[in-house]
Amino acid sequence: MYIPGRSDYILIVDDDPVQLNYVKNKLKDHFECQCAASPEEGIMIALKHRPMLIVTDIMMPGMSGTEMMARLDEEEKTKGIPYIAVTSSDGTDAESKVLKDGASDYIRKPFDAEVLLQRVNNVIRVVKAQNSLRTMAVTDDLTGVYTRRYIENKIDSLADDVEGTFCLLDLDHFKNVNDRFGHEAGDAALCIFARTISRLSRSDDITARIGGDEFVLFFKGCVDRRIIVPRLRRIIERTNEDLEKYDVTVSIGVSLRPSDATSFAELYQRADEALYDVKRSGRGSYKFFDEGDSEDDADSGAMLVSNGDFDNIVEFLGRSNDRVHISKSVLFVTNVGCNNDKCRGELLSFLKQNLRTADVITQSDNSTYTVLLTGTDGGNRDLAIKRIRFLWSKTHKDYELGIVKG
Repeated sequence: MYIPGRSDYILIVDDDPVQLNYVKNKLKDHFECQCAASPEEGIMIALKHRPMLIVTDIMMPGMSGTEMMARLDEEEKTKGIPYIAVTSSDGTDAESKVLKDGASDYIRKPFDAEVLLQRVNNVIRVVKAQNSLRTMAVTDDLTGVYTRRYIENKIDSLADDVEGTFCLLDLDHFKNVNDRFGHEAGDAALCIFARTISRLSRSDDITARIGGDEFVLFFKGCVDRRIIVPRLRRIIERTNEDLEKYDVTVSIGVSLRPSDATSFAELYQRADEALYDVKRSGRGSYKFFDEGDSEDDADSGAMLVSNGDFDNIVEFLGRSNDRVHISKSVLFVTNVGCNNDKCRGELLSFLKQNLRTADVITQSDNSTYTVLLTGTDGGNRDLAIKRIRFLWSKTHKDYELGIVKG
């Protein structure tokens, strides 16, 4: 029985209902089958769900089986489908022609059922072997995601106006994993990370390892930051959780296609510049290339305001809840054991760089900052606290970070 949506089926095309049913009955005990009574119907079925093999009569009214396969080869989705040509013509010339036209094999009417089954099995065996070789050629041996060559070719083959978000992901302090735990642990960490970002990707996204601990995630057809930013944050949070035992975080540089660049090389360069800023600013975060230099960009990171403005923002959010619910949490953060200008400056810089642009900071007293986390409550708040503590511990070993829930 044919199951819609499956691609591991055989499509049988013949205008003769007797011949159509004969072939189907001989194959149905071994393969999923779908039948088409004309080449036009065969094209419609194949375009909807690509078959693994087509068994088609060659001589049919209107469009021939060979012409049908040529039409399918013009479509990206159905290009290269193998087919077995069924012909009633005698002689080597007819056989030579169908093979020259692209058939994987041929069978002459009338034919024995066992011969048909053997021909089908032979073609499928070859197709599976070819697919395995293609997969090996474009798949990273260790992690199972795509290779640099694959994603580079995919992006460079896109039309110039096709949109997409290019994310360059680099694991922070990864060398320490190999040094502390050994290279087997390093390989395990890379595999865990690959699974993490793959689970958080759509079917249209492309995930690739392009070398060492550097990965690329390409969101094809999407440049909306309202969609992209939550996904980046989720990747960062899940990486913190999944690789916590290795003390590894992830930094992400982002470039947009086509506004920043169109080619893989240029998108990589732009994203790498943004990634460098993230690394310089403390790691474990993300940055878009078009946001400019993080040291000069007053709008990047969390917003520092006066005590009065902070109270006004909290009051405004409270009033807004009458119309639309906006969750929020308040934290009191201090650099425990350090109460000088240098420490306060380090803490403020850290908070601005590692909190979101929607978050707000004000100085409560000489050693404490009050932080307003918008869109956060309950479990999200606790996850945010865990992330803040973790990022602080990566770069500040001398002093503990104190966080109290408001």
